Amino acid sequence: MLNQAGVAGGQKQTQLHERFGQLLHAIESAPQYSNMPKRAVEVTGVGGFACLVMGIAFLQGVMAVIVSVLGGLVLLAAFLVSKKTHRRALSTKIDMYERGIVCSQGKNERQLLWNEVVDISCRVTPDPSNSTSNTDVLALIFETAIPPPLLIIVGGKYMDKQAAEKMLESLSEVWLGVWCRRARMLAQSGGMRVRNAVGQCDGGTRGDITFGWESITGVVVRGGVDHLQTGDREVSVGGIMYPSAAKRIAAIAAAPPGPPLLPAIPSALSPALLLP
Repeated sequence: MLNQAGVAGGQKQTQLHERFGQLLHAIESAPQYSNMPKRAVEVTGVGGFACLVMGIAFLQGVMAVIVSVLGGLVLLAAFLVSKKTHRRALSTKIDMYERGIVCSQGKNERQLLWNEVVDISCRVTPDPSNSTSNTDVLALIFETAIPPPLLIIVGGKYMDKQAAEKMLESLSEVWLGVWCRRARMLAQSGGMRVRNAVGQCDGGTRGDITFGWESITGVVVRGGVDHLQTGDREVSVGGIMYPSAAKRIAAIAAAPPGPPLLPAIPSALSPALLLP
């Protein structure tokens, strides 16, 4: 059985590599075991059962009733605690490839090519794995061409912080390339909007501020928010996106869109253009 499982796993990995390319980063949440030792719960249950048997079989009168009830309550409590404390949530595994992402939890799995992902946004939300703390985690929402969208919780009590940060960094790098290809086409065809900014072939605008692609020198962080650096001025393009709107525009500026290759189609053909 082990050999068969290993062969099946190897075949699946080969199929994933053929479809998604090279594996860039993998992350998996840690097993969520109870803090209470299993052996302690078992010993408590055995003790409660022994009290119950002793009260029924060897004692009489009021003492028998007291010991039997006490043993039954201890046995019931041990059973309920064992069911609760040793329940384990399913681990989440995220594999990020050159051409897509694979997320699995238990027997459920979702595979997405980057071309199927329309956009990625993020939302800061309370840690669902630790309701007693005030820590927040990042929820990534993958808007897809074919619903439903994919929601991934990054971070939390059972996920390594450094591994999660590395996953976000890798995702930002690989996703920006896909998004930039679409954004350049939109800029060539009339304009592409990124939150509060609009980009075209020769540059972008944000309200009454105009900037050329060549004027963008990078991204700076102010108060935890990304801003565009354009010469000696910082421009806020606002909003929570992933990657941020400022990073998206800076990536476009690094390889700006050119004018469309084909001329605009005239609204009315001149008789001189008609073939005889």
